[in-house]
This record gives sequence, structure tokens and C-alpha cells, in this order.
Amino acid sequence: MILIISCFIVVTEKDYSSEMNELEGILNENSKHMEERNNQNRITDENTAEEIDNIGIDGQVQNKDNVENSIDESEIAEKVKQLPVVGVGDSVILAAAEGLYKVFPNGYFDGKVSRSMIGGEEVLTNLKNEGKLGNIVILALANNSDYFEWRIDRIMNILGDRQVYWVTAVLADDPEFNNKFRGYASDHSNIHIVEWEEKSKNHPEYFYGDGIHVMGDGIDAYANIIYEAIYEDYKKGVLKSEK
Repeated sequence: MILIISCFIVVTEKDYSSEMNELEGILNENSKHMEERNNQNRITDENTAEEIDNIGIDGQVQNKDNVENSIDESEIAEKVKQLPVVGVGDSVILAAAEGLYKVFPNGYFDGKVSRSMIGGEEVLTNLKNEGKLGNIVILALANNSDYFEWRIDRIMNILGDRQVYWVTAVLADDPEFNNKFRGYASDHSNIHIVEWEEKSKNHPEYFYGDGIHVMGDGIDAYANIIYEAIYEDYKKGVLKSEK
């Protein structure tokens, strides 16, 4: 007699509902925090240029080794930290607010749930009209937008020759957005790609269950990769205070 035993393995998906409720609460709190800090912020295009000049690297240095040898790196690190950068993005930048304010305590950050490039364009226009756009702009606007070059052109026309740090998106609505934008950036010397998509690979612990919004160590990792990109450009003497 042959006895056949069938074994059925039931795989259940993890319930992320409590995590997402937590995220919603954090996004709401961070939104209030951003508004409060931005109301107190005194950033202007002029003081941004002044802060850049105070670092002592104005884009005229030709030799990277000379820069690294003649300037105390810890001093540069502290001065870069004090820069009044401007960051505009969606709920990812909103979730990372704590880390961003840690690395840029004088920064002006504006994040909103489901913000697309259309919404980003409006915010950037308003900041420019108010004289608060500054020379260093961080953008995280790829998650909720399809790639349209003409719309990116509109944003870049607002920004002029300011230094733009574009953060690549994880699980963007348009899966080709990052690759297409890398090609766009190759024709614009003032666009610097911050490779968050690459940096965060194989780090599920960085994210909530949706795989998009940062939590825990992911908050600092997100903020630090942006800081490091700006810091390295200063060391190289890439950035200038002129807009």
C-alpha cells in the first residue's frame, strides 16, 4: 500500500496597515514642522550666495588635490552643513524631513503628499518670485510624474543656472523616469544626479512596507547621500555663488 501525503504551504502577505497608519501620522507631523520652520526661515538669494562665498571655494580652483590639501575638510563639512539649501519634493522628502534638517539645519524644505512636477513647478516659481530660491536646489519630484522633457525644461527655466541636485526615485510611477532623466542631465552641467535608487538597493530596512517612503536608518541614509553629493562638489570647487 502506498501512502501519499500532500502538504500545502499557505503563504500570507505581511499586513502593513499599522506601518502605513504610522507613516500617515509622521507625514502629518512633518508637514506641520516644515511649515513652522519655513515661517521662521530667513533664506534669501543673497544670503545663500554669501554663505557659499564664505566657504572659500568659488569655482576658480583648478586642481582638486590643491583644494583638498589646503583646506581643512572638517571645516568645509561644517560650513556646507550650514548652507541654506532649498529642497522641494513629494512625500518622500517629507518623510525624510528629520534627516534633512539634521544635515542642513538652515535648509528650507517643502514636501507634499502626491506632489508631481506640476506642483513642484508652482512652488519653485513662488520661491523665485519671493527671492527665496537660493543657489542650491534639491529636487525630489520623480515619484508621481510621467517623464515629459518639456515639463522639465519649464522647471529648469525657473532655476536658470542654479545648482540642482535631483534625487532619483524608488518605484516611480514612470519606471523609465530615472533613466530618461539621467540622459537629460548629461546635457546640463548644473544638474547633479543623487543616486538614491542605486544607494538604497538591497536595503529593505530603509523603507516602510510600500518600499518608497523612508523610515529608521533610511531617513539618515537619504539625507546623507544628498549632503555628500553637495559636499563633494564643494571639495572639487565645482559650485559657484553666481546664479
